[in-house]
Amino acid sequence: MKVFQYRILVRHLSLGWCAWSLLCFAFLSMVFMIFAFADDTELLNRFLYDGGLQAFSAWFLGQLPWISPIACFSGTLFCLLFLRQRKEWLAIQASGVPPSLALFVYLLLGLIPACLVWLASNRHQEKGDLESETLELQPLQMKIDRTRAWYFESFDEIRMAGNNLQLYSYDPKGNDSFRIRAEHAVFRENAGWVFTKGRFLAFPSGLGVPLVGQDNEGFQWRALERNEAEFLEDGFDGPLTNKSFDRLSLKDLGDDPMPHLLLRKSPKTLSLEQLNRILKEFQGKEDRVLAPYELRRAQILLCSPSCMAAIFFAFCIGFGRGKISIGEMIGVTLIGVIIFYVLRTSFDALGEEGLIEPALAAVFPYATSCIFAWVWYWTKR
Repeated sequence: MKVFQYRILVRHLSLGWCAWSLLCFAFLSMVFMIFAFADDTELLNRFLYDGGLQAFSAWFLGQLPWISPIACFSGTLFCLLFLRQRKEWLAIQASGVPPSLALFVYLLLGLIPACLVWLASNRHQEKGDLESETLELQPLQMKIDRTRAWYFESFDEIRMAGNNLQLYSYDPKGNDSFRIRAEHAVFRENAGWVFTKGRFLAFPSGLGVPLVGQDNEGFQWRALERNEAEFLEDGFDGPLTNKSFDRLSLKDLGDDPMPHLLLRKSPKTLSLEQLNRILKEFQGKEDRVLAPYELRRAQILLCSPSCMAAIFFAFCIGFGRGKISIGEMIGVTLIGVIIFYVLRTSFDALGEEGLIEPALAAVFPYATSCIFAWVWYWTKR
């Protein structure tokens, strides 16, 4: 394709697409904000008084994966339809310029919003984001397979520390192996768990008996003695050791609370890395619990291609030879937006409920739109 041969035309198409896409982006952003403020009357107050610009930026970046593809679609479609309305498109075709040139220019420009959407979707959440405030100092429960259960009366995700902890550990047969009750517990990735002001209870189990090390640093498993094994066989459920401590450090106990904290957040607020962490940690969990997170992960992976698909969809719909009125332009644009919106919201709902595969729910609206647009394009040719 001799793009440089048509550099004046390319510049004209580029400026027109940028102008219309920015105008549509501004209009859609205002519409999204109006509907958001109407649905949540406290949202504006949080922007003005609590979080300020940082809170607004965090909220607005979360809307980009929705706004940008629709802005790309509307901008491309309006650009083409106005070219047809002014008969410029007819002149371009009469000059022997292939329509694929315009499509190439639009797709090339579409890489800009595609990259912005990708960055917005994969941003790391800051501690000051809107939802983090509501998750601080709330009760936390963690179940690690069938081996351990953690219960915190309150947990601070910023300091990764909890208060009034009860920890239950079991052997593979479900017998108690040890329990820890502590007023305070802190987790560090390189140091494990540190408990303060509590009690350590050791039980005979199939794993043996846990013995706390010197200076309350870690513990070791001791094999059961004969009488202890008999206690276990007879169903003895009392502790063999009941020891108080001011500080107990268990470096080898690496149960990370972060995936459990992330699971309490809305999937829309999580980055791709955080979603992957949740899905890896909770493999085998009920599909309906993880379905919204799997759907969001698929949507993030498709967020950049979605802008390109929207441009292709709009080009196929707007392509034509004859002049078109402004009323027809608005009608065609609304029909395209409504079709995509209905498909997207319907399949999002099905994917979040786990009724269909989340990956299929994320792909289907874009694939259907592109196929429909391609068929329309060939029928008009």
